[in-house]
Formats: sequence, structure tokens, C-alpha cells
Amino acid sequence: MEENNAQLQQEELEALTAIFGDQWQFHSEKVTLPKDYPSLAPPIYLLSSPYLDSREKEILSGKLEEAYLNCAGQPVLFQWSEIIKDAFLEKFESYPVNDAEIQEMTSNTQQVQASSEATRQGCTPAVSSGEPFTDRKSTFQAHVAEVKSKDDVVAVIQLLLANPKIARATHNMYAYRIQGSGGVWIQDCEDDGETQAGSRLLHLLQLADVRDAIVIVSRWYGGIQLGADRFKHINNVARLQLEAEGFIKHKEAKKSNKRR
Repeated sequence: MEENNAQLQQEELEALTAIFGDQWQFHSEKVTLPKDYPSLAPPIYLLSSPYLDSREKEILSGKLEEAYLNCAGQPVLFQWSEIIKDAFLEKFESYPVNDAEIQEMTSNTQQVQASSEATRQGCTPAVSSGEPFTDRKSTFQAHVAEVKSKDDVVAVIQLLLANPKIARATHNMYAYRIQGSGGVWIQDCEDDGETQAGSRLLHLLQLADVRDAIVIVSRWYGGIQLGADRFKHINNVARLQLEAEGFIKHKEAKKSNKRR
């Protein structure tokens, strides 16, 4: 029995790694798998999160215990992972962004830029972050970097998500466009739950003929639906930061060049 449990535990952990990849890291929960799990005993866990109060932790614990009882004797970590993920998504989608947090975002912008500057001589491209823009309690912030390869893209995203505030954004949508050899374009996008946002960002890069750049837009949802305005804000903050970093030339400069 004990050997069978150990095998089931190993298979479950491998499956979770395959499903979640790099996301298989839970800073809000510590789990110990006893020798009798999953056949006779549930996992032993400890919830420890600064973002949940005691009542919310109690509710979440009840959901975890209910999930175990519903599939007693079977692996349950995947169900627990989904329950925890849903709890945090629900928490932060209704989480209002106030003035103090906007100041924190500005501070985090400086931290990202400082961290990016420190890695300028290394492998991670430098990242610049724009000023936060807020409409009806939803806040948008763009981040831009020069990228020459998919490895650069991954490095930039990892650098940004290492910032706790950015990692807690409701959505971190992005698009990148790299001019490869032989006239081949390397380009892709990610909505991160904000349907069509990534493809709209990529369309912006294509229309503006942006080359060798990635733009990421973080959105902190404030509880009020913005409708189509959210896409306008996403593209606007992206365009402004791309212009600020020289990836898009200002219209005034283009007109001046035409006169010459």
C-alpha cells in the first residue's frame, strides 16, 4: 500500500508539472503528502497568504476539505490547485485599485527599471514601464523592451512577473514582433484572459511597423466593467510607451520629414 501511494504521489506531481509548467509554484500554500496519501489520508496543508483574511482562509479550507471528501482515496492536488486559483482570481478581480496602490505601481516601475538596468550587461533585456492610467478604478500600465529572440521574450516576462504587484495584475497581456533573417517575422501574442487584447496589441505592432520589441500591458480590474473602452486604454498605454522608447515615431516627426 505504502509503495503504491508513493507511486501515485509521484505520478500526480509529474502530471501537475506537465499541466502548469513554471506556474507550479504555490507561495500561499504548503503541502505535505503523508505516506497514507491518497489511499487513506488527505494531504496536510498550511494556508499562509497576506491577501486573505482569517474568514477567507476558513472558507478556502472548507472547500479544500470538501474536495478531498468528494474524491477520497484518489489524488486531489489538481482539484486543490484549481480551487486555490479560482479563489485568488475571484479575490483580485473585485479588488479596487486606490491612490496608494497607484503610487506603489509607480514605485514598482522604478524597481523594474532599476532591476532592468542592473541586468543590461547580462542576458535580460532592459525593460521600461510607463505611467499607470486609471479609468473607473481599473488601472493599466505598459511595459516595453527590445527583444531579438524568443529567449529574450521569456526573460522579459519573467523579469516583470518577479515584481509582486505586476504578478498580481488581473491580466498581463502582451505581443512581440521580431525581424528574423531572410525577411521572416517572429511574432506572437497572449491575451492572459482578456479576450482579443493580445491580438489587438500585435495588430498595433504590425500597423506601426514596430521591430524587435515586446509590449506588455498589465491591467488591475477595479470591479467596474469598461466594455470596449478597455481595449482603447490597453492600446493607448502601449502606443505611448512604444513611442517613448522610440519604437514608434511621433506623427509630428513624420510630417516634418515629409516637408523636407
